[in-house]
Amino acid sequence: MSCAPTTMTSRAPTLGSMAWVFWTACVASGFWASSVRAQPTAASSPEPAPRTEGESSAQAAPSHDTRPTSALEVSAFVGPSVVFGAPANPDYSPSVERVGALVAGAVTYRSSYFIDPVLEVGYAWLARGTSELPSGPWGEGGTVEQRLGTWIISPGVSAEFWRLRARLGLGLGIVTQSDTFRGQTFSTSQLPVMSQLVIACKALDLAPVQIDVEGRAVLASGADISFIGLGVSARFDALDLGGS
Repeated sequence: MSCAPTTMTSRAPTLGSMAWVFWTACVASGFWASSVRAQPTAASSPEPAPRTEGESSAQAAPSHDTRPTSALEVSAFVGPSVVFGAPANPDYSPSVERVGALVAGAVTYRSSYFIDPVLEVGYAWLARGTSELPSGPWGEGGTVEQRLGTWIISPGVSAEFWRLRARLGLGLGIVTQSDTFRGQTFSTSQLPVMSQLVIACKALDLAPVQIDVEGRAVLASGADISFIGLGVSARFDALDLGGS
């Protein structure tokens, strides 16, 4: 018996075009956050009391980032995802839900250099839907419930500039499709090469935790699947390796 898979075809935007949307949004949010923090308060305040010479020198000391220059950084991401393309057999798949969810965790070795190595592992619930299988030589037809998801194992490199952090990843995906028909569940898996571009913009600095708005574009070569994700990530230093 043959079921109509919901695997997405390759008719999808390129990785670069999807990433451009995230880059523009993150830059815009960074300028907005900077302008909000720069606005003076409207409430009037009393004149400050005279300060001693020691207090004046302490106030004049420039602030700097006290985080260690070398550290193991741990981060977690959660947000919705949208998968692109069309079902392999659209005539049999009248109902496909393309909005899913993505969760991921990453470990970054942050050093004094410009490039930092990263290892990320995550899972994405990509799509679900139903297909109407007609009767034929293979047997009686019926409704097939289908789900599509993938694991992401992605080593890569990241770089930080201003409020932005960009990351390129190239690793392995485990794409799984499960079909439920007449109470029986069948599943198939693929192991495509998974490439992704991640762009994050720092939104809040709640030391020692930093909150980022993060967007990503993911392409699974060989599985004809591409999707995007937009959500929130939190990161902190799990191990201080020295320097400040």
